[in-house]
Amino acid sequence: MEFKELFPFVLTLVMVGILLGVGLLVLDKFSTAAKTDTAIVNETVTITSAAGELANDFINSVSFIGNTTMRCDLPNAACLNFTSNTGAITVNGTFGDGPWNVSYNYKKSTKASTAVDNTVGALDDIPATWLGLIVTVVVLAIILLLVIRSFGAGGQR
Repeated sequence: MEFKELFPFVLTLVMVGILLGVGLLVLDKFSTAAKTDTAIVNETVTITSAAGELANDFINSVSFIGNTTMRCDLPNAACLNFTSNTGAITVNGTFGDGPWNVSYNYKKSTKASTAVDNTVGALDDIPATWLGLIVTVVVLAIILLLVIRSFGAGGQR
């Protein structure tokens, strides 16, 4: 392998990395788009130390939290914060510990989104581990090749 032949090889490795990255981003966006909006009314959530966990992830909005003694209608009232991708909720100090009813909307997984999520999960290991290992081996092979050629030519290059 000549030095001038290295550029297309390195460019191919870079292009494979870019294609994997863009492909994973596109698949993630497709998965989000394939999920359906679903409403949950009065799910019972146990609040402990001002925190609770909804049964579903990918929360779009929370419209109500309350029980027989107190209620808070959202989004106008600032009584609750939620983390969209985990379903974790945090209430303000006026809500005590115990069971509370929560109404919310979330993105429900479909067969298509589940299949895409499984594909993304399988491909996530390639950029994280294998691509770095492949690049390292190729760089070491190039260095070894250059060293062997310089000694094989008797230092005349």
